[in-house]
Amino acid sequence: MLQSLLTASGVHDIPGADEPSAPRGVGHFAGMMLDPATVDVAALPFRLAAVGGLMTNLEAVQTVLSEQAAKLGVEIRRGVTVSAVAQDGQTVVARAGEHEYTARWLVGCDGGRSAVSGLAGFDFVGSEPEFTGYTALVGIVDPEKLRPGFTLTPTGMYIWMPADGHIGMMDFDGGAFDRSQAPARDHLQAVLRRVSGTDVTLSDVHLASTFTDRAMQTTTYRQGRVLLAGDAAHIHSPLGGQGLNVGIGDAMNLGWKLAATVQGYAPEGLLDTYTRERHPVGAWVLDWARAQAAVMRPDPHAQAYRRPAEPGTRAGSRRLGRGGLRHERPSTVRVHH
Repeated sequence: MLQSLLTASGVHDIPGADEPSAPRGVGHFAGMMLDPATVDVAALPFRLAAVGGLMTNLEAVQTVLSEQAAKLGVEIRRGVTVSAVAQDGQTVVARAGEHEYTARWLVGCDGGRSAVSGLAGFDFVGSEPEFTGYTALVGIVDPEKLRPGFTLTPTGMYIWMPADGHIGMMDFDGGAFDRSQAPARDHLQAVLRRVSGTDVTLSDVHLASTFTDRAMQTTTYRQGRVLLAGDAAHIHSPLGGQGLNVGIGDAMNLGWKLAATVQGYAPEGLLDTYTRERHPVGAWVLDWARAQAAVMRPDPHAQAYRRPAEPGTRAGSRRLGRGGLRHERPSTVRVHH
């Protein structure tokens, strides 16, 4: 899907992107593996931009988009922090460092901790987190105690990819961990032991970060001459990788409408259709993320719900189609963006 969005915006190739080596792609819902071969695409209530997938990394996508922006004469200034936003009926003034920038329109695409969103007075509403997520590159003394791939447990979920030492964990602590600090080795080890139900030991931690399943969205994507796109307008857990899709979709919907408005040939009210068309998409993604968190909860209700989809159950095969939802080794996982 990402490739189709980029192609439509003039980016035709992503260096280093590989076609899936397996004849089928694999995605997941709350750690339960999905085989697209069992999905009747024609029965979906919406049209997919693409069915296939490419394996790539975020750095490659960023490089391609930066190069495309340069070709179009766009200047990108990095390391700039917006500290004030003011607008009247004709212009917007943004202060960044010692400089002020005046324009007819301002679009905040500055992520989930958007300064533009807060300074312009947008209201964020939604649901507070149920879990703290951890992703880390680690060394493990006794890796045989962990199951490769996604593993749902009575106390949460973990993802272990032994080839590169990547571990992911979902700890249902109500999002209580102080994310202003990096998690220490002892803390990561305690969480991993609790979530996995083993006495596994971490030897070292090379890199670690955290996230939550907080699901929030601004009530509108436009306040006068200030608009929002991407994570600045909606935040959710990264499970499933849908954030990049919806963010680029926002930008593509807004981009041509803003260009038409600036150039003077837009019909009356064109910019108002941006919120009307994209806000429901963001709301749907937030509900999708909430549904995944609900299925992963360490309580008997969630466990009973997902049990028919677990490997080796006849109920899972009958309910979900050929093969049902099943666990795969990480080497076969293809996450579709």
